[in-house]
Amino acid sequence: FVAMLDRARAAGSNVVVVNMPVSATYRAEIPEAALAAYSPWVTAAAAEHGARYLDFDTAEWREARERYLDPDHLNARGSLLLSNAVCATLAGDALH
Repeated sequence: FVAMLDRARAAGSNVVVVNMPVSATYRAEIPEAALAAYSPWVTAAAAEHGARYLDFDTAEWREARERYLDPDHLNARGSLLLSNAVCATLAGDALH
């Protein structure tokens, strides 16, 4: 992951890391210790290697069952909503 970030930055890319949302059902299967280790690590790795980090694995997304095809994958509507949210966030940044 870190090597990929470094290669992309070295090639002149503006890198955005998107933490994808998963349903509450899926998230409940992930050991708490893994979650506790993952979030700070990926956030720090993105920052340390020049990437923007967007976290969409929020309670709002987890509880919106109508956005999921199955516990791990967004359906067409959920994918559209996520794409719009990512674009809106990045566009908002460009305006500031």
